[in-house]
Amino acid sequence: MRHDPPTPTGANRAGVTGLNEGSRTGRESGIVRARVQEFTRLCALRRRLYRGKRQVKSACRSPAALAGRPGGGKHSPRARAVEVGPVGVFGARERDRTKGGRALPVSEMIETRPLGSSVADQTTAQTPAGSKRWHALWTRCHCEHVVHDQLAAKGFELFLPEVDVWSSRGGVRRLISAPMFPGYLFLHHAMDKASYVEVVKARGLVKVLGEQWDRLDVVPDVQIEALQRVLAARAPVLPYPFLQEGQRVRIARGPLADVEGILVQSKPNKGLLVLSVTLLQRSVALAIDCTQVVAA
Repeated sequence: MRHDPPTPTGANRAGVTGLNEGSRTGRESGIVRARVQEFTRLCALRRRLYRGKRQVKSACRSPAALAGRPGGGKHSPRARAVEVGPVGVFGARERDRTKGGRALPVSEMIETRPLGSSVADQTTAQTPAGSKRWHALWTRCHCEHVVHDQLAAKGFELFLPEVDVWSSRGGVRRLISAPMFPGYLFLHHAMDKASYVEVVKARGLVKVLGEQWDRLDVVPDVQIEALQRVLAARAPVLPYPFLQEGQRVRIARGPLADVEGILVQSKPNKGLLVLSVTLLQRSVALAIDCTQVVAA
């Protein structure tokens, strides 16, 4: 004879439900406790990092630390060349770690690097102080002439290379002048802080290419002179994909004598001379007679 399991009464059912709810509540409270502990640990770690950062700043700004640096105070050129090592202040190497969260001494955290070790420093070191250099100005779309006119009115020396292009408006084609490098023009000036402030006030200017006013990127004079020679000779030029490597040649005779570039030969006696502005990663090309060039 078959016997079915007894059906739980109301009291038993309530007991089972209470047990399930109690276990669920216990699990939730355990999760909450774990999250609270994790949050507390993160807050303590953040306080330690903040305390160490304040100690580093106070140590770097102290007169003793500034006096101990080679070259003088914090505004000296030598002090500007100071950089933090590749592992960072709080990611010190194993041998540099201290006990108890104590900040490292300034002499151990900061490595001095002599000026001229980077490309920008080499350019600065090779150019005499106070001499004029070519800088690239980045403008908003179709604002090259706007920036040019404003800075020219202030007495700055500018170079905005332009080429003749065909434009079609209203079904009529006509030849107009357009910037050779859209969005860019060049400034020739011995830049100081006052001049930099006057330049960046120009309406339509995005920035002067470089890190800051005393660490601006420089365009080599030879690249600017080549563009000026081509435009003065009114030689037809056309845009060309940026080209940096290839057979470098020099024009031996003619109105473009001594202009250097990279030769792209299309026929035995005809080819293209590619002129590049490395800073802008832009190039232009002009047709030449290959019999007039020699290896540079």
